Amino acid sequence: MPPPIPVSTRQGLAPLLPPGIHCVEVMGDRADALLYPAERAAVAGAGPDRQAEFATARACAREALAALRLPPQAIPMGPAGDPVWPTGVIGSITHCHGYRAAAVGPAESYLALGVDAEPHTALPARALATVATDAEIAAVLGLPHDGTAWDRVLFCAKEAAFKAWFPLTRRHLEPTAIGVTLHPGGSFAAAIDGFPLPGRWTAGALVLTAVAVPRLPESAGIA
Repeated sequence: MPPPIPVSTRQGLAPLLPPGIHCVEVMGDRADALLYPAERAAVAGAGPDRQAEFATARACAREALAALRLPPQAIPMGPAGDPVWPTGVIGSITHCHGYRAAAVGPAESYLALGVDAEPHTALPARALATVATDAEIAAVLGLPHDGTAWDRVLFCAKEAAFKAWFPLTRRHLEPTAIGVTLHPGGSFAAAIDGFPLPGRWTAGALVLTAVAVPRLPESAGIA
């Protein structure tokens, strides 16, 4: 198995994240990535590719946790399939088509964190109508025709917003319930049930999105 290829800092996820959030991202799987027993059980029935992807993403997460001065430890999978982070930590994991990344931050400083990666290609035919409202579709069609797959950016932004929001509420919802307004400059405004989830995006070979919400006194009452 080839060694991982570091992600360019100009095109990767890390520049989208604010101070205090630590991110580790690689292209390809890590031959030395090992799983803790609780992690291995989560993918025991999966094929070799999925196990390697899972192990590499967990290795990225452990490296990111080390930046918070935390020791190596298991990051189990919760009942909904989301990673279970150590007490006092918020985090998010993403992977797609050879790319794996994890971002973590201190829960005392950040309320919510979500990251996502998608191939920078248009969504399959008619898929946009299943994830976006009529107003969002109209907004996407009105964005610059500059080669950006805006429908994919919208989908990726919704995924990051949901990943940030779900640990706070443990509630599932349809993609159309996640409102997103894209800004061509590399930011977006997402909201769920009126709760703001501002984010940033970039698009190269991949579309990468990140949502990080600082912990403020008025944000403590989300439900």
